[in-house]
This record gives sequence, C-alpha cells and structure tokens, in this order.
Amino acid sequence: RIDGNNATIKAAAGFVGDTLTNTDAGGTTVVEALLLFLLGDYNNTGGPQRKNAFVGAGLTLNCNEVSNSGIYMERMVYATVQCKVINTTAGGNAIDIGPYCWGLHLDGITVENFSENAVRIGIGCNGVTITSPRIWGDTKTGVSGILLGVVSNINGLVINGGFIEKLDYGLYISRGNGPVSINGTNFEVCGTNCIRVE
Repeated sequence: RIDGNNATIKAAAGFVGDTLTNTDAGGTTVVEALLLFLLGDYNNTGGPQRKNAFVGAGLTLNCNEVSNSGIYMERMVYATVQCKVINTTAGGNAIDIGPYCWGLHLDGITVENFSENAVRIGIGCNGVTITSPRIWGDTKTGVSGILLGVVSNINGLVINGGFIEKLDYGLYISRGNGPVSINGTNFEVCGTNCIRVE
C-alpha cells in the first residue's frame, strides 16, 4: 500500500529503471516505472500473485520526462489505483497494467502530458472498472487515453464518468477484447476516433 498527503515522487535526471529477468522472452528487460508492483520475474504469466495493491489519491508520480511510466504492475489482483501520473516519456504507458491484474479498479486517476498511452491494460485483466478518469492528452499525436492490448482477452471493462480529451484515440480496443461498457464519459477533441474498435 502506497499513499500520501499531497506528496510527489519525482524521477531524478539520471533515472534508468530496473533490469528484470524476462520469463517469456528470455534475457532481461528494463522497466522504467517509478512504482513497480511485481512478484517474481517480469512477464511471468504463470508466476505467483499478490492481492489488493493500492496507490492512493494523495500521490503524484512525476516521471519528469525521463521515465516511461508512473506505475507498472502485473499479477496484482484486486488492485486499486487513484493517483496522478504526469510527464512520461516515449516508449511507455503512464499507467501500465501487465498480465493478470483482474478485478482492477482505477478510481479518479489523473494522467497528463503522456507520450504513448495514459492507461494500457494487458492480457487477462478481467473485470476492470475505471471510475471518473481525468485524462488530458494536450493535443499530442499518436497517443491514446485507454488501450486494450491485442488479444488481451479482457472480459469486462466498465468506464464510468470522467473525461478523456485532447488526444488521437480516446479508447482503443484491440481485437480479442470485450465486452466494454462506457457510461457518461466525456470524449472531447479526439483527433482520430473517440472510440476505435478493431
């Protein structure tokens, strides 16, 4: 559990991330995230799990344009994320949800000044709820608010309220995902599609 009261974690100029053993691809992978929730090796889809990871609303993760992500997590079931993530760099996702984080709840997240995707949701993340997101893309090109990865087999995504604006794609749903329910979310100033489904 990580929480704060108007606290900021900011990447240092020399931030390089963590070098992790990559189970599926072999070798190692550098994960440039300010917060890393991981039990065992990276991309180990058969590895052990943790429950109830929590990042509170009183925390701002400032990637300082030197870190790819504010948060990376995998195999963390029933996790809750409420924080703010700003100033990510190209090559990453501001909030990067890896394999098997089912029951995830993103509650009132704020994501600003991101370079790839505000939120990417990976394989096997069933039953995800995103409530009142505040995602602002600053009219950058090539960015998405929420991305469901290719053949992620995400069964059940619910987005309630909030706004996703000033980017190319508000919600990008790759093949092999669904169903998705969107209720009262404001998509505004989307350069290509508010919602794209492949």
